[in-house]
Amino acid sequence: MGLYLEQWIFLAEQKENGNPVRYVKNRFDMKIYRFEPILTKLTAIDAGKFRRDIHERCSSMECFNVDDTGILVVYGAYFQQGLFWLGWEARMGESLFTSLKCQVSFDLEPILTGLYPLIQAYFHYHQAGLLVGRPDWGRLFYNSHGIYMVDPLYMPYLPEQPNILPLGLEHCRPPEIYNGSKLKKNGDLFYLGLIIYLAITAQLPYAIHDRWPTQALLKGDIIPPVIYRQDLHPLLAEKIKDLLNPDPEKRGTIQQLEAFWHLMLEQKSFLAPAQAQVYNTKEQKKFQRKVRWQKIGQPMRKVIAVLAFLIVLGLLFESGEKVQQSKEPFITVQKFYQTAAGPPQVQTAGLQGDSSISGDFTRARSKRLKTAAELLNRPLAEIEQTRLISRTQRRAVMEVLIRRWEWLNENWQSHLSREQLILENKGNQWFIQNRKTDPE
Repeated sequence: MGLYLEQWIFLAEQKENGNPVRYVKNRFDMKIYRFEPILTKLTAIDAGKFRRDIHERCSSMECFNVDDTGILVVYGAYFQQGLFWLGWEARMGESLFTSLKCQVSFDLEPILTGLYPLIQAYFHYHQAGLLVGRPDWGRLFYNSHGIYMVDPLYMPYLPEQPNILPLGLEHCRPPEIYNGSKLKKNGDLFYLGLIIYLAITAQLPYAIHDRWPTQALLKGDIIPPVIYRQDLHPLLAEKIKDLLNPDPEKRGTIQQLEAFWHLMLEQKSFLAPAQAQVYNTKEQKKFQRKVRWQKIGQPMRKVIAVLAFLIVLGLLFESGEKVQQSKEPFITVQKFYQTAAGPPQVQTAGLQGDSSISGDFTRARSKRLKTAAELLNRPLAEIEQTRLISRTQRRAVMEVLIRRWEWLNENWQSHLSREQLILENKGNQWFIQNRKTDPE
């Protein structure tokens, strides 16, 4: 389906984010597809080879291209109005990174269910003998049917999609790539594990050093997902960590992952049982100790100070207090924005007097308040993304991306701003001590 230009009806060209886009109807399935122009200049010979490669790849996958597939097949390259175009099914959805606005509040089950079509798509690609490749993070989407992306192989030829990505994500690649090895199927599993980790926690699995995650990535120093999601089942947490293993041979296969995910959803065994709290405590203890030791300097006084700190920290872990407080900085930040930037409240007083005399004013007042309520119900700002930059026992630094709303020229307008908040732990309560704003 759709391998020949005659099978497509090209609609008028549009502009999105300054880049040309064309929506196209397919004569066979009558679906609408989104086409974007290739930036690279191609000769006729190069274009012919390029088209044959794309057709061969999409022909291998069309038998798996169900309505809710996790990877959208790419078609092209078709020549129209002086440009070569690549296209895929136009599916509703928004960027995954703006969908998961707050990792504290979203429900786990729809995310895990939504990941399954993507896992199945990876399964079909590997079954067909194909690699998926490095995801185009700007074309990773989420809708009511799940998480999906455009086949990433040819995306570098297209205009880059404007997107605000987690710091360090662009540098997260399979460790073997940094050693000069080529991407293989187990490298695909690393990228899939990274997507799963991001979808579940809304965080990067590695500590950032000088804006780069590679120091922790190459060592396999993975932040256990239970640090961010204590409701995660231990077996699922281990499976995610296996996918990110620096040793490619220890990541398993897509067949194993697909079978595991199917059984997990069928039995609804993705939430941590009560006894898993012991596991969570051990995971957090191990991770926190590793972070502390990584910061030990050469001078012996630092070694002694850190050892003393770890002893105190260990006592806190044993008492269970650390488990209860592991997310409190996030909750403190969330409550701050809900209170400070929430919708204004409309206070109204009843109109006194005979309703038969003042009925017209009562109705006018009701209409006026309804209009005001529509204006005031929108918050001043909303959290788009939160990220923990650093944390010690007494201090935490968080980065928050917020969308500010303003009513201008009888219309809602918004802009993004990135803020840094410094929190201190006083008496087992987290308080915001400082807040800095940088407009995007």
